[in-house]
Amino acid sequence: MTEAERAVMRRGERLRWLIFVTGILALLRLFVSDGFRGSLDLLPLPTWEWDLAAFTPLLALLLLWDDHRRERVTLLSGEIQWMSGFYLFYAIPAVLTGHWQLWPAVAFGIAVFGGNWYPKRRALDRG
Repeated sequence: MTEAERAVMRRGERLRWLIFVTGILALLRLFVSDGFRGSLDLLPLPTWEWDLAAFTPLLALLLLWDDHRRERVTLLSGEIQWMSGFYLFYAIPAVLTGHWQLWPAVAFGIAVFGGNWYPKRRALDRG
């Protein structure tokens, strides 16, 4: 393994931890909110902080974007898709019930899914 490949792996591991820690903090924030069933009723439902958490998978995707993206994104493809889907699962129903502050989270999630889908589609088209 070359030094450049090792650097890519180290960067991927740091981004994996960033996504994991942000996800844990988002879950903790959700469990202490007053709108969540069985919660601790300490804070209102997440709004802008959920947008920030939803931005982390997009940030990881942008940091891995380069000429060799198809090879590099496989490092975090599962984590990026799963966490983005998790944020969308919460944000879409909240937006539909009037929490307009969560529109950025919806946009970030759609951008992540599009950012993962488009290069894979291009690779399949090329063969």
